[in-house]
Amino acid sequence: MASPRNIRTTICVIFIGVLCLQGQINLSEGLSYRESVEYPQDVSVVSLGQGRFRRQVDNSSMTTPMTTTAPEKTTTPDFLDYNIAHDDHSYYKSLTIKQSNIADYWVELKDAKGHQTLSDSHRTAVTASLPFMFLFYGHPVTNVTIATGGFLYMSPFIHKFLTATQYVAPLMANFDTITGGENSSVIFKQVANKFVVEWRDVYLQDQNGSGTFQFQVILHMNGSIVFVYKQLPLRVYNISDVNHSVKVGLSDAFYYDTLYVDEKGISKKRRTIYEYHRVLLNTSDIREGTVVILHPLPTCNQYSECESCVNSKIGFTCKWCGVINRCSDSVDWYRQEWLDQGCVHLSGSANCSQIPTRAPQAQTSSTSTVKDIYLTSMTTASQSTVAIIVIVIVFVLVLIGGVGGWMYYAYTHPTTASGMWLMEHRPSQMKAKLANMKFWKRDSAGDKYAVDSTA
Repeated sequence: MASPRNIRTTICVIFIGVLCLQGQINLSEGLSYRESVEYPQDVSVVSLGQGRFRRQVDNSSMTTPMTTTAPEKTTTPDFLDYNIAHDDHSYYKSLTIKQSNIADYWVELKDAKGHQTLSDSHRTAVTASLPFMFLFYGHPVTNVTIATGGFLYMSPFIHKFLTATQYVAPLMANFDTITGGENSSVIFKQVANKFVVEWRDVYLQDQNGSGTFQFQVILHMNGSIVFVYKQLPLRVYNISDVNHSVKVGLSDAFYYDTLYVDEKGISKKRRTIYEYHRVLLNTSDIREGTVVILHPLPTCNQYSECESCVNSKIGFTCKWCGVINRCSDSVDWYRQEWLDQGCVHLSGSANCSQIPTRAPQAQTSSTSTVKDIYLTSMTTASQSTVAIIVIVIVFVLVLIGGVGGWMYYAYTHPTTASGMWLMEHRPSQMKAKLANMKFWKRDSAGDKYAVDSTA
């Protein structure tokens, strides 16, 4: 029986091979956001059909204390408490605390001011630099794009459909900071080893009578993500998704670029975004005072050496590709390079000494053979042309030399047959013959001319 991870990988392979028969192109989830960048012209998004894939783990891990839950002064949460929901995803381990002492998790940003652009706009996003390198699905991230709609966009590739995938969403919804005036704002600040983003007193544009929302997302330097909900006047499942997607969780994707020729014959690049994983949280558990902690699990792309890669036991089938010196299970941001460099066929060995560091010789020699055959045929054709030209030149020279030699012989030996013929056909005799020629024409027009010589 295939493991959940293998099933996920198969689905992603289908995405690439047959344009995602198992998924769907769903741009309604990818709403347009304003950002001060020039967007590519041809981008499409392929959403994941199944939202969650579970990793095979030992149940004993569920009793392991979390390293990024509350500050040290608090006690480790009891996993048997009915207020705590624990889930184990492929990439992140989630812990939902429904009735928590929110002061243990909430980060006060008293002196911080709202961002000027984000604090008076709707469907607007601004890119900010992180004070540390943050690992998102194992990928290093140094910049995040903060949106008024209650989420962070994590990819360096900016496009208009930010809500479709590659997000960290404490509460993605149709928020705006215009309705609340000066009281509504989006604030972000570094606090110790944390990067905190707060949506303060924001309204739902199409449900502004429900009241103001206040919540935070906290990115820890160790890769953990914390959602803290201080004020939710409306339950998440009652928020309208007519004009904006409503999501709580994480999502990641990879890109695949292809070239095509448009109707004008111009070569262009098409980029397709394939969503390969989501962490979907139960929205019925999200209410005021709820805290969600997402702790990252090990991924293949975090290994930088072959031995640690092929010997890892983390629930993924990690393989090392010596051509690009990268560890992967073939599904991450660099999937296209993994496929283009032939890593699918070069990374099967568990013995690092047997893993090639360059493309197979057979492929190279095959290409070289084709090139050699082509060059040889071109050289042979060129040589044949030169030989023909030389032969023609030699023939003409021999002919001219032969005629010249014969004429010299005939001229110096007038009593020979050659000499007599030359005398009879010398230019003065030929002129006399032409003078004796007669021409005539019939009276009826249109007949052909006939020539008769009496010589």
